[in-house]
Amino acid sequence: MMRLRTPARIKERMGAALSRHTVRVQKAHAIRYGDGILPFAAAIGAGSAEEFMPVWRRMAAEAGRDPQSLSVTVGGAAEDLAVLRRNRDLGVTRMNVRLPPANEDVILPILDRWAKLIPEVSQLA
Repeated sequence: MMRLRTPARIKERMGAALSRHTVRVQKAHAIRYGDGILPFAAAIGAGSAEEFMPVWRRMAAEAGRDPQSLSVTVGGAAEDLAVLRRNRDLGVTRMNVRLPPANEDVILPILDRWAKLIPEVSQLA
């Protein structure tokens, strides 16, 4: 399995320039050898789908791959219908939910809210 995250110890030692370069290399490897990518959601600093998807499509085309054949799964999707629809419309294949480490009193209401959002996102605009 290909690892797509740069270890924190390398980022600390080598700085932001290497980190940005490493991310580009990781994306290129994902496009060349993989069937998709799982970037983190913008909520944790990875950039928005508006920023990421055009670059992803361009890199796929440059690598001779059909961008539509590569899946994009956003990890840690926002609990925001407008953002979820925008991601869908940009070509994000799937979005994963992050749940806090908590008991059912906290988790179940979150899952109930997501259960209402999912059909809304699934409907075409």
